[in-house]
Amino acid sequence: MGVTPHTSKMALATAIVMCLMLLTGCNVPGHIGGSAPSKRQDMTGIVVDRFPSADTVQLEGWWWPVEAYDEDRASVSRDAFDARRKVVVIFCHGATDNANSPISAFLAISGYRLFTFDYRSHGNSQRAPLTNSGMTKDAIAAWEHVRCTPGVDPSRIIVVGHSMGASYALAIAAHANAVGAPVRAVVSGSGFSSWKMAASGAYPIIGFLFGTADGEEAHEWAGRLGATPLLIAHTKKDDVVSVNNAPRLERAARRSGTPVEMLIWPQGGHAGTYFFDDEFTNAILAFMDKHAGIPHETRP
Repeated sequence: MGVTPHTSKMALATAIVMCLMLLTGCNVPGHIGGSAPSKRQDMTGIVVDRFPSADTVQLEGWWWPVEAYDEDRASVSRDAFDARRKVVVIFCHGATDNANSPISAFLAISGYRLFTFDYRSHGNSQRAPLTNSGMTKDAIAAWEHVRCTPGVDPSRIIVVGHSMGASYALAIAAHANAVGAPVRAVVSGSGFSSWKMAASGAYPIIGFLFGTADGEEAHEWAGRLGATPLLIAHTKKDDVVSVNNAPRLERAARRSGTPVEMLIWPQGGHAGTYFFDDEFTNAILAFMDKHAGIPHETRP
Protein backbone atom coordinates (compact mmCIF):
# COMPACT_ATOMS: atom_id res chain seq x y z
CA MET A 1 0.00 0.00 0.00
CA GLY A 2 3.05 2.30 0.09
CA VAL A 3 4.07 4.82 -2.53
CA THR A 4 7.38 6.10 -3.85
CA PRO A 5 8.70 9.13 -1.95
CA HIS A 6 9.74 12.44 -3.43
CA THR A 7 13.43 12.01 -2.71
CA SER A 8 15.68 9.56 -4.53
CA LYS A 9 17.38 8.76 -1.23
CA MET A 10 14.26 7.01 0.05
CA ALA A 11 13.10 5.56 -3.28
CA LEU A 12 14.51 2.06 -2.84
CA ALA A 13 13.39 1.71 0.78
CA THR A 14 9.85 2.82 0.07
CA ALA A 15 9.66 0.66 -3.06
CA ILE A 16 10.47 -2.34 -0.87
CA VAL A 17 7.72 -1.37 1.57
CA MET A 18 5.29 -0.92 -1.33
CA CYS A 19 6.02 -4.39 -2.66
CA LEU A 20 5.64 -5.94 0.78
CA MET A 21 2.40 -4.10 1.52
CA LEU A 22 0.89 -5.06 -1.82
CA LEU A 23 1.38 -8.71 -0.91
CA THR A 24 -1.26 -8.25 1.81
CA GLY A 25 -3.88 -7.22 -0.75
CA CYS A 26 -5.51 -3.97 0.34
CA ASN A 27 -8.59 -5.25 -1.43
CA VAL A 28 -9.77 -8.53 -2.87
CA PRO A 29 -9.77 -8.53 -6.71
CA GLY A 30 -7.96 -5.41 -7.84
CA HIS A 31 -4.48 -4.65 -9.06
CA ILE A 32 -2.23 -1.71 -9.81
CA GLY A 33 -1.29 -0.91 -13.37
CA GLY A 34 -3.77 -3.04 -15.32
CA SER A 35 -7.24 -2.40 -16.61
CA ALA A 36 -10.37 -2.63 -14.55
CA PRO A 37 -12.32 -5.90 -14.84
CA SER A 38 -13.89 -6.16 -18.28
CA LYS A 39 -17.51 -6.24 -17.19
CA ARG A 40 -18.93 -3.16 -18.87
CA GLN A 41 -21.08 -5.25 -21.16
CA ASP A 42 -22.75 -6.60 -18.01
CA MET A 43 -23.07 -3.18 -16.39
CA THR A 44 -25.93 -1.56 -18.22
CA GLY A 45 -26.24 2.13 -17.46
CA ILE A 46 -22.68 2.93 -16.36
CA VAL A 47 -21.43 6.21 -17.81
CA VAL A 48 -17.65 6.48 -18.23
CA ASP A 49 -15.98 9.90 -17.86
CA ARG A 50 -12.40 10.91 -18.57
CA PHE A 51 -10.99 13.92 -16.75
CA PRO A 52 -7.53 15.33 -15.95
CA SER A 53 -5.74 15.46 -12.64
CA ALA A 54 -4.03 18.72 -11.68
CA ASP A 55 -0.81 17.57 -13.39
CA THR A 56 -2.70 16.53 -16.58
CA VAL A 57 -2.67 12.77 -15.87
CA GLN A 58 -5.85 11.41 -17.48
CA LEU A 59 -8.19 9.63 -15.06
CA GLU A 60 -11.28 7.48 -15.56
CA GLY A 61 -14.44 7.64 -13.49
CA TRP A 62 -17.70 5.74 -13.54
CA TRP A 63 -21.19 7.04 -12.87
CA TRP A 64 -23.23 4.09 -11.65
CA PRO A 65 -26.94 3.88 -12.46
CA VAL A 66 -29.27 4.44 -9.55
CA GLU A 67 -31.14 1.20 -9.03
CA ALA A 68 -34.91 0.97 -8.72
CA TYR A 69 -36.39 0.49 -5.28
CA ASP A 70 -36.57 -3.18 -4.36
CA GLU A 71 -38.90 -3.75 -1.42
CA ASP A 72 -37.44 -7.19 -0.72
CA ARG A 73 -33.86 -5.94 -0.53
CA ALA A 74 -34.02 -2.32 0.64
CA SER A 75 -33.38 -1.59 4.32
CA VAL A 76 -35.14 1.79 4.23
CA SER A 77 -38.52 3.08 3.11
CA ARG A 78 -39.21 3.99 -0.49
CA ASP A 79 -39.32 7.71 0.42
CA ALA A 80 -35.88 7.56 2.05
CA PHE A 81 -34.49 5.53 -0.84
CA ASP A 82 -35.82 7.99 -3.41
CA ALA A 83 -34.47 10.97 -1.44
CA ARG A 84 -30.96 9.55 -1.75
CA ARG A 85 -31.04 10.07 -5.52
CA LYS A 86 -30.36 13.78 -5.02
CA VAL A 87 -27.05 13.13 -3.25
CA VAL A 88 -23.80 12.08 -4.95
CA VAL A 89 -21.37 9.75 -3.18
CA ILE A 90 -17.74 9.77 -4.33
CA PHE A 91 -16.02 6.48 -3.49
CA CYS A 92 -12.22 6.35 -3.12
CA HIS A 93 -10.96 2.79 -3.57
CA GLY A 94 -8.05 1.01 -1.89
CA ALA A 95 -4.51 0.43 -3.14
CA THR A 96 -4.99 -2.73 -5.19
CA ASP A 97 -8.55 -1.99 -6.25
CA ASN A 98 -10.19 0.08 -8.98
CA ALA A 99 -13.43 1.80 -9.99
CA ASN A 100 -15.20 -1.56 -10.10
CA SER A 101 -14.55 -2.14 -6.40
CA PRO A 102 -16.76 -4.71 -4.65
CA ILE A 103 -16.39 -2.62 -1.50
CA SER A 104 -18.62 0.03 -3.07
CA ALA A 105 -21.39 -2.45 -3.93
CA PHE A 106 -23.49 -1.48 -0.89
CA LEU A 107 -23.38 2.13 -2.10
CA ALA A 108 -24.31 1.18 -5.67
CA ILE A 109 -27.57 -0.45 -4.50
CA SER A 110 -28.38 2.09 -1.78
CA GLY A 111 -30.25 4.64 -3.88
CA TYR A 112 -27.43 7.18 -3.67
CA ARG A 113 -25.92 8.39 -6.93
CA LEU A 114 -22.45 6.80 -6.99
CA PHE A 115 -19.26 7.98 -8.68
CA THR A 116 -16.14 5.79 -8.54
CA PHE A 117 -12.79 6.52 -10.16
CA ASP A 118 -9.28 5.16 -10.70
CA TYR A 119 -6.16 6.90 -9.42
CA ARG A 120 -3.19 7.12 -11.76
CA SER A 121 -1.78 3.69 -12.67
CA HIS A 122 -4.92 2.04 -11.31
CA GLY A 123 -7.68 0.51 -13.41
CA ASN A 124 -8.15 2.37 -16.69
CA SER A 125 -6.47 5.63 -15.71
CA GLN A 126 -3.22 6.78 -17.32
CA ARG A 127 0.05 5.24 -16.15
CA ALA A 128 2.11 7.67 -14.09
CA PRO A 129 4.53 7.44 -11.15
CA LEU A 130 2.72 6.44 -7.96
CA THR A 131 3.18 9.10 -5.31
CA ASN A 132 1.04 10.08 -2.37
CA SER A 133 0.89 13.67 -3.60
CA GLY A 134 -0.07 12.50 -7.09
CA MET A 135 -2.95 10.37 -5.89
CA THR A 136 -4.05 13.23 -3.63
CA LYS A 137 -4.32 15.38 -6.75
CA ASP A 138 -6.35 12.61 -8.41
CA ALA A 139 -8.87 12.42 -5.58
CA ILE A 140 -9.34 16.18 -5.49
CA ALA A 141 -9.70 16.22 -9.29
CA ALA A 142 -12.47 13.62 -9.00
CA TRP A 143 -14.33 15.85 -6.53
CA GLU A 144 -13.89 18.89 -8.78
CA HIS A 145 -15.13 16.88 -11.77
CA VAL A 146 -18.19 15.67 -9.89
CA ARG A 147 -19.18 19.06 -8.48
CA CYS A 148 -18.98 20.61 -11.98
CA THR A 149 -21.05 17.85 -13.61
CA PRO A 150 -24.44 19.08 -14.87
CA GLY A 151 -27.27 17.89 -12.64
CA VAL A 152 -25.09 17.58 -9.52
CA ASP A 153 -25.85 19.77 -6.53
CA PRO A 154 -22.31 20.63 -5.31
CA SER A 155 -23.66 21.17 -1.80
CA ARG A 156 -24.94 17.58 -1.64
CA ILE A 157 -21.82 15.45 -1.96
CA ILE A 158 -20.61 12.78 0.47
CA VAL A 159 -17.16 11.17 0.26
CA VAL A 160 -16.49 7.55 1.29
CA GLY A 161 -13.11 5.84 1.22
CA HIS A 162 -11.79 2.39 2.05
CA SER A 163 -8.26 1.52 3.25
CA MET A 164 -5.83 3.73 1.31
CA GLY A 165 -8.89 5.40 -0.18
CA ALA A 166 -9.97 6.55 3.28
CA SER A 167 -6.90 8.81 3.30
CA TYR A 168 -7.91 10.38 0.01
CA ALA A 169 -11.52 10.75 1.11
CA LEU A 170 -10.17 12.82 4.02
CA ALA A 171 -7.98 14.76 1.58
CA ILE A 172 -11.04 15.66 -0.51
CA ALA A 173 -13.02 16.73 2.55
CA ALA A 174 -10.13 18.83 3.91
CA HIS A 175 -9.61 20.51 0.55
CA ALA A 176 -13.32 21.16 0.08
CA ASN A 177 -13.46 22.74 3.53
CA ALA A 178 -10.40 24.89 2.78
CA VAL A 179 -11.92 26.34 -0.40
CA GLY A 180 -15.26 27.06 1.25
CA ALA A 181 -17.23 24.28 -0.44
CA PRO A 182 -17.46 21.59 2.27
CA VAL A 183 -18.88 18.17 1.52
CA ARG A 184 -21.86 16.98 3.55
CA ALA A 185 -19.92 14.23 5.31
CA VAL A 186 -16.90 11.96 4.97
CA VAL A 187 -16.52 8.27 5.84
CA SER A 188 -13.08 6.83 6.62
CA GLY A 189 -13.48 3.08 6.22
CA SER A 190 -10.69 0.85 7.58
CA GLY A 191 -8.21 3.64 6.99
CA PHE A 192 -4.74 4.30 8.36
CA SER A 193 -3.54 7.46 10.06
CA SER A 194 -0.20 7.57 8.25
CA TRP A 195 1.78 5.49 5.78
CA LYS A 196 4.25 4.60 8.53
CA MET A 197 1.39 3.21 10.64
CA ALA A 198 0.10 1.26 7.66
CA ALA A 199 3.49 -0.23 6.86
CA SER A 200 4.46 -0.97 10.46
CA GLY A 201 1.11 -2.68 11.06
CA ALA A 202 1.94 -5.32 8.48
CA TYR A 203 5.73 -5.38 8.84
CA PRO A 204 6.61 -3.90 12.25
CA ILE A 205 10.36 -3.40 11.86
CA ILE A 206 10.72 -2.68 8.14
CA GLY A 207 7.51 -0.68 8.05
CA PHE A 208 8.45 1.49 11.02
CA LEU A 209 11.91 2.18 9.65
CA PHE A 210 11.05 2.81 6.00
CA GLY A 211 7.31 3.51 5.76
CA THR A 212 6.97 7.00 4.36
CA ALA A 213 5.35 9.03 1.59
CA ASP A 214 5.62 12.49 0.10
CA GLY A 215 3.03 15.13 0.92
CA GLU A 216 0.45 15.29 3.67
CA GLU A 217 -1.20 12.29 5.30
CA ALA A 218 -4.52 11.14 6.70
CA HIS A 219 -4.10 12.40 10.27
CA GLU A 220 -3.23 15.87 8.94
CA TRP A 221 -6.28 15.97 6.69
CA ALA A 222 -8.47 14.71 9.56
CA GLY A 223 -7.37 17.78 11.50
CA ARG A 224 -8.56 20.16 8.79
CA LEU A 225 -12.14 19.06 8.22
CA GLY A 226 -13.70 21.97 10.05
CA ALA A 227 -17.38 21.30 10.69
CA THR A 228 -17.56 18.44 8.16
CA PRO A 229 -18.99 15.39 9.99
CA LEU A 230 -16.64 12.40 10.03
CA LEU A 231 -17.42 8.71 10.52
CA ILE A 232 -14.48 6.46 11.31
CA ALA A 233 -15.50 2.87 10.57
CA HIS A 234 -13.20 -0.04 11.39
CA THR A 235 -13.33 -3.66 12.48
CA LYS A 236 -11.57 -4.93 15.59
CA LYS A 237 -10.09 -7.90 13.72
CA ASP A 238 -8.70 -6.01 10.73
CA ASP A 239 -5.43 -7.81 9.94
CA VAL A 240 -4.33 -5.41 7.19
CA VAL A 241 -4.83 -1.97 8.77
CA SER A 242 -4.87 -2.16 12.56
CA VAL A 243 -7.88 -0.76 14.39
CA ASN A 244 -5.35 1.25 16.42
CA ASN A 245 -5.36 3.74 13.55
CA ALA A 246 -8.99 4.70 14.29
CA PRO A 247 -8.41 6.55 17.60
CA ARG A 248 -5.42 8.35 16.06
CA LEU A 249 -7.66 9.76 13.36
CA GLU A 250 -10.35 10.53 15.92
CA ARG A 251 -7.97 12.53 18.11
CA ALA A 252 -6.68 14.51 15.14
CA ALA A 253 -10.22 15.45 14.11
CA ARG A 254 -11.51 16.24 17.59
CA ARG A 255 -8.59 18.54 18.36
CA SER A 256 -9.84 20.86 15.62
CA GLY A 257 -13.49 20.64 16.67
CA THR A 258 -14.70 18.32 13.92
CA PRO A 259 -17.81 16.28 14.83
CA VAL A 260 -16.68 12.64 14.85
CA GLU A 261 -18.52 9.35 15.17
CA MET A 262 -16.80 6.00 15.67
CA LEU A 263 -18.08 2.68 14.32
CA ILE A 264 -15.80 -0.05 15.66
CA TRP A 265 -17.30 -3.36 14.58
CA PRO A 266 -16.67 -6.47 16.71
CA GLN A 267 -16.35 -8.93 13.84
CA GLY A 268 -15.17 -8.99 10.24
CA GLY A 269 -11.90 -8.19 8.55
CA HIS A 270 -10.46 -5.55 6.29
CA ALA A 271 -12.72 -5.97 3.26
CA GLY A 272 -15.37 -8.66 3.57
CA THR A 273 -17.43 -6.81 6.18
CA TYR A 274 -18.36 -4.23 3.55
CA PHE A 275 -20.12 -6.75 1.35
CA PHE A 276 -21.13 -9.51 3.79
CA ASP A 277 -22.40 -7.63 6.86
CA ASP A 278 -25.60 -5.66 6.23
CA GLU A 279 -25.72 -4.33 9.79
CA PHE A 280 -22.31 -2.75 9.38
CA THR A 281 -23.04 -1.15 6.01
CA ASN A 282 -26.49 -0.01 7.15
CA ALA A 283 -24.84 1.81 10.06
CA ILE A 284 -22.64 3.64 7.56
CA LEU A 285 -25.68 4.50 5.43
CA ALA A 286 -27.53 5.76 8.50
CA PHE A 287 -24.67 8.20 9.19
CA MET A 288 -24.77 9.35 5.58
CA ASP A 289 -28.55 9.77 5.64
CA LYS A 290 -28.39 11.86 8.79
CA HIS A 291 -25.97 14.35 7.31
CA ALA A 292 -27.65 14.37 3.90
CA GLY A 293 -30.88 15.39 5.63
CA ILE A 294 -32.64 12.15 4.77
CA PRO A 295 -34.86 10.45 7.37
CA HIS A 296 -33.32 7.01 7.89
CA GLU A 297 -36.62 5.17 7.97
CA THR A 298 -35.65 1.54 8.45
CA ARG A 299 -38.07 -1.15 7.37
CA PRO A 300 -39.09 -3.88 9.82
